[in-house]
Amino acid sequence: MDLNLLALFVEVAKTASFTTAGAKLGLPRSSVSRSISSLESELGVQLFNRTTRKVSLSTAGTALFERVAPQLVELRRDLVEVPDAGREP
Repeated sequence: MDLNLLALFVEVAKTASFTTAGAKLGLPRSSVSRSISSLESELGVQLFNRTTRKVSLSTAGTALFERVAPQLVELRRDLVEVPDAGREP
């Protein structure tokens, strides 16, 4: 599984918008939408309820967000600390 898809999912969940998430990440809305659809296909569940005006997390999306978001934050923090570890004797 591509961790970038999970990071994108978390951003869409936080902003409740494909457009806003794409703008924050420097991606077009269409790419964000395709990536989320790909993630949903891979997982076999619908992560978002979509209407023409609103995007909201589905039950499965909420469960995934609650599990993945904290772990991604921790992973990013750990990756930032890796270069510092090489400088210590």
